[in-house]
Amino acid sequence: MKNERKKILVVDDEKDLCRILSNLFTSEGGYQVLTAYDGETAMRAAIRERPDLILLDIVMPGMTGGELAEELQDNPVTASIPIIFMSALVTENEVQNIGYCTGGRMICAKPLVMEELLKHIETVLIKGN
Repeated sequence: MKNERKKILVVDDEKDLCRILSNLFTSEGGYQVLTAYDGETAMRAAIRERPDLILLDIVMPGMTGGELAEELQDNPVTASIPIIFMSALVTENEVQNIGYCTGGRMICAKPLVMEELLKHIETVLIKGN
């Protein structure tokens, strides 16, 4: 498949969602998928694995997605990795109205529409090439 070498790091404290997304991205998109359930583990994985994209939940215990995004941005090894935020704090209508969240990063409302999420991922990965 065309995306076999592309790596996505999925970061969410909901392990079931990580598993569902991992299965979807592997089977439908041909991506390699890494998962992390907290910010610290995600930071280490991003530095070690250098994924092509990070799909990041905003609300997590400990380090929030916003805090992790700042740390990733501040680290020269991870600063260029694109991030798509996921959040239950916004609705799909709100996302359509604002389009992007703080810092120009894309945001997807939960519950996620998988087909739309895959399109967003492909768009971000194409821009990064």
